[in-house]
Amino acid sequence: MVNGVPLYHNLPDNIKTKGTVLLDQLVTLDYKARSYNFIEKTSPDFLEKLLNITRRIFTV
Repeated sequence: MVNGVPLYHNLPDNIKTKGTVLLDQLVTLDYKARSYNFIEKTSPDFLEKLLNITRRIFTV
């Protein structure tokens, strides 16, 4: 959580990429239509944490 906002999560310190995941800025990406570059992976635990929060957003 960043600045008390539960939808903002800083990337873990143990990876090279720095930044914040903004779960209120979800978009659909068509990887075939857009060019992209794979940078690195994060831990399965961090990814699962973000997915659980996202599931709560869409499950009413």
